[in-house]
Amino acid sequence: METVARRLGLRRSGTPVTRYGYSSAYKRYEFFLTSRGAEGRRRANYDADVHLGYPIAFGRSHLNILLDVFNILNTQRAVLLDERYSFQEEDNGLPKSANATYLKPVVRTPATSARLGVRWNILTARKLEIIEDSEAPEFLSRPTRAVRVPCR
Repeated sequence: METVARRLGLRRSGTPVTRYGYSSAYKRYEFFLTSRGAEGRRRANYDADVHLGYPIAFGRSHLNILLDVFNILNTQRAVLLDERYSFQEEDNGLPKSANATYLKPVVRTPATSARLGVRWNILTARKLEIIEDSEAPEFLSRPTRAVRVPCR
């Protein structure tokens, strides 16, 4: 499945994973404890959606029944990992992370979902006026004909 997604251009490469260390001075994760990508990369992400429509004519109007299915492969891959290595600055140098959820998914792609919709297009007859070249706006540099549709 990975190869098919890559060939169709539906694949996004995984982002690099880096250890973040806590800073007591700034009260946030300020330090990069390893170089970018030293902890590896997330798995590549891909998805596929389907849109179906069925038109039904009713005289001068059209009714469209629509169905959208999102993430039909139901991959639910990790989009964001917990890269916080420690919760206090003193623990930044530990050989094992003090964070039990280190490198665990925080956000995943959504599960398969569907949307059903209806679109109704009503066609109305309007009188169209042809604007001759002499009446055309000044910004038109070459002779042309324009159509003016009156609003109701």
